Order: sequence, then structure tokens, then C-alpha cells
Amino acid sequence: MTMVMNGSSSPIVAGLGRDLSATSEQAYSGPLISARTTTAGWRQKYLTQFGDQPNSYFHLQAGVNHFSVPGVGFLTYFTQPGLVSRTHVVFAKPVCSDADMGPLLDAFLSEVKGRFIFAGMEAKVAEILRVRGFCINEFGVDFTIPLSGYVIQGKEMKYLRTVLNNAKKGIAIRELRWDEVDGPEVERISSAWRGTKAVKKRELKLLTRPPQFRDEWAVRKFYCFKDGRLVGFVFFDPFFKDGRTVGYTANILRSEPDVKPRGILDFCILTAMETFREEGVEFVSLGLAPLHDIQPHPHERPRLRQILEFAHERGNALYSFKDLAFHKTRYRARETKLYGCVARDSNDLLTTWAGLRATNTL
Repeated sequence: MTMVMNGSSSPIVAGLGRDLSATSEQAYSGPLISARTTTAGWRQKYLTQFGDQPNSYFHLQAGVNHFSVPGVGFLTYFTQPGLVSRTHVVFAKPVCSDADMGPLLDAFLSEVKGRFIFAGMEAKVAEILRVRGFCINEFGVDFTIPLSGYVIQGKEMKYLRTVLNNAKKGIAIRELRWDEVDGPEVERISSAWRGTKAVKKRELKLLTRPPQFRDEWAVRKFYCFKDGRLVGFVFFDPFFKDGRTVGYTANILRSEPDVKPRGILDFCILTAMETFREEGVEFVSLGLAPLHDIQPHPHERPRLRQILEFAHERGNALYSFKDLAFHKTRYRARETKLYGCVARDSNDLLTTWAGLRATNTL
């Protein structure tokens, strides 16, 4: 195997296979994430073929490193410096076929030196890591809605039924290009929203993708207007399977603080869901609720689970674990457990610290 590692501005010479000779300019149009067009184009090709996890688009965020095996796939990681050693945080499922997942991980673990955190992994990836000496802890829940047959009815969906009445209260939702919206106003609303959160001065990253205030390849952006005035927005990142878009993840949801009526952003999501359903899109994901409903796992580190449980119960001033999960449960979505994997000899406190630092939570 030929391995290629790179930061966000270095090229990886990799494709989906020997028959993929088109350049990114031939294959795609619109803004690209990387400074090197070919690199970004090839990553897009991998994503459209294998990026089926709802957070797959997070691979394209800035400030991360990529590890590639040409003709096989790539994974993305962030290196968090430490007092003793570096910790490499892999925050999304590697982008490759299921058959190539083990060889790609083997190449990465062999070539990259340091300690590792794999966060937000699907069960099948966690199992591959377990047989390579990693422990498995439950990490949270992804909430995904199959759009076909999704109906808002019953006592459990009373809140969403109320939200749908917002159309009668002067609220309009529009999908717009960046040149069709007041960009400075979008950024002002974003800053005002962030000012209400525990982490006010920096964007969280890795387990989410920081907002980009411009058009982006394949991202859908919906804006909320109240009596003609912009009051909020939701940015949807795509995920794919076998070369087609199968779903969108509601990644960035922001509004004017205390805007009325309640539920404007949910109304925006529901409106976008109907648009996607009419287009034949299969899923909308509400994303990960970190640390929600974590249970013991037979191959876990018990002390790490206890630390995560403590953070979920006592750390809501730092991150709104409970409020976020409660909001997602209102959609009665399909819930999928995701996992964190660390080496058997890991220091649980240092692992937690590295994860919080890497994601900008601390």
C-alpha cells in the first residue's frame, strides 16, 4: 500500500479507483473546501460513494488532517498536543468501502504515531477497532428521520404540530444562495446566538462542522423570515451512498435570541424536510446528541463511562447535553447508538481532556 498523509492544504494523490481520471473541475462545480482543487475534488468523489454516515461532510471542515490510501479511501483526524504525547482524534467514520475499512485503519494506526480517540463511530467500525486492541464505550445517539411515511401526529408530537402553525404567524422559510441573503446580518445573528451559549468566543468543531458564510458544495441553506425580516437559519450538510445524495443533516441551527414565536428553527427543519421528501431524498438527520443514553458496554472502560456520565449530569453549563437530546427526541426519529474507542492502556482523564480541547469545548 502507498499511504499519503496531509494537512488541510496539502494534496493527497488518491482516487476511488484506477478508472477515475476526471479532474475535480470536470466532476464538480461550486466552491471547494481545500486550497488544492484536485484534493478537494477527489475527497468529494470518495464522499459521494462512501460517505453514508450523517456526519460524513464533517470530513471537509478546515484545520484537520487527512490520511489517504490511494484507491482505497481516507480518514480525517485532528491532532491535539499534550504534555506527554499527541492525541489524534478521528471524529467521523473513515470514507471507504466496508471491505477496505480494516486495511485503511491498519495503515493509519501503523503510520501515525501517538494516542488515538475514535469518536462517533458506528457499531461495525467500533468492532473493527476492538479486535485491534481498542475498548468501546457508548458515546451518544444519532437521530435520523426516514422521510418516507413520516407523519406528525399523536400526543407525542404535539410540539411539532404547534410549530407547523408558525406559517400563520408571519413566518416564511426560503432556501437561498449566499448572494441572495444579507451576509453580514446572517453573521450577526450567528454571533448573537453564540453569545447565549457557554462557549461564546469560538466555534465548536469536529463533532460538528463550524458554519461557513458562503455557498458550499452540495450544502443546502434555509433562512427564516418574520414579517420579511431575517431571524434565523438552518444549514444542511449532505450525506451519500453509491454516488447519490440520500440525506441531509441539520448541522447549523441559529436564530435571534428570544425570537418569537417559539420553534422557528423547527419550522425551518420541517419545511426543508418536505422539500427534500419531494425531491426523493430518503433521510434527514438531526445529528448526534453526545453522551445521551450511554449504557455499559461489554468491552468498555468503566471509569471512562463514569466520567462521561458525570459530564452528562453535571456538565450542562459547559455544553447543553440534556437540552440538545430532549429537543431531538421530540421528532421521534430513529435512534442509532454511536461509540467512542480508545486504547486499553489509555488514561481516562487525559482522554477526556484531549477530547474537550480538540472540539473547542474547553
